[in-house]
Amino acid sequence: MGNHAIVRLDRLSGTVDGSKLASVRIFNGADPIEVDNGNFVHITTDLIDREVFKATKMVSGDDKVTLGLVASVEIDPTSRLKYNDLDDFTNRAGTVARVYRLETNDIFSATAEAFDGTPADGKYISVVADETKMEVGTTATGAFAECIAVETVGRKTFYVFKVL
Repeated sequence: MGNHAIVRLDRLSGTVDGSKLASVRIFNGADPIEVDNGNFVHITTDLIDREVFKATKMVSGDDKVTLGLVASVEIDPTSRLKYNDLDDFTNRAGTVARVYRLETNDIFSATAEAFDGTPADGKYISVVADETKMEVGTTATGAFAECIAVETVGRKTFYVFKVL
């Protein structure tokens, strides 16, 4: 059993509006890095390939225009096999990942592994510079999203967030 985050796309504008999707390769400086689904990245305007943008860890001042929720399809890029346990999947360093640009009132869910801190109903998540995990806090000031529910699906607990 893995220990990677799982993300759910409950009600995202990007599921019906392709302009809210981006393909990215994720870097820390010049080095490609591994990132779990449910984490967040800063989407730059730099093209790596024709339709693949460079993404980095979050930066101070990121907002809905520059942030992307990592949510790739859980298929091994080398074998094309789906993962039996979604928590075994991560976006490997150097591979292309799918990210969603979020809008106010979009709703997504993720397991606790996607966050820095312990999410709970009524808590908030905020950007942390030089990280891919949002920080869990108790204040709405400067927050990106609010936890509006906690749901158990099988053996996994999902924290449901509404983008502010």
